[in-house]
Amino acid sequence: MVQTKAFKCQCGKKFSSNSGLWYHRKKCGKERPKNLYSCHHCDYVTSGPKCTLLNHIYSKHTKEEDRPFQCIYCNRGFAQKSHLHKHMKKEHGIDKPEPKDRKIVEYHIEVLNKEPVSNKTSSRINLYKKHPIINASNISNLKFWYTKKLKPCHLHYDSKKGYINFIGKTQFDL
Repeated sequence: MVQTKAFKCQCGKKFSSNSGLWYHRKKCGKERPKNLYSCHHCDYVTSGPKCTLLNHIYSKHTKEEDRPFQCIYCNRGFAQKSHLHKHMKKEHGIDKPEPKDRKIVEYHIEVLNKEPVSNKTSSRINLYKKHPIINASNISNLKFWYTKKLKPCHLHYDSKKGYINFIGKTQFDL
């Protein structure tokens, strides 16, 4: 039986094995094609990051009122935050706003009905039941499983496993 050459380089040369193609590509100089992203509204194609395609769709095929970044003064919509900031400076004389401090101040915890498997997790669940609101600055003062200090990663783990739901509140949420 004759083996077919199933591995092809961009330059047109064919190989019977992937390793042969790999060695050839090291010398060939032809680049592998990158991921191509196509717009489903028009014939636009990009090899850039996927967000490039999303920006295209927002700017060319999305109504202004539905774009993700909206001007609060004149209801113009923009595909990118930087374009909104340029607009606000040029049209309204407003510099880029200061970013909000998104540091979590409190964790609001809801214990779910799923039964924990390990003793450590049970210990944390009992701690959450006693403290449904935990101040972020005091989180490490709370102890579970004898001497273990509670950390934000424990909340994320327990949430991911379905033992709790929690919301991290910033100073703007309180």
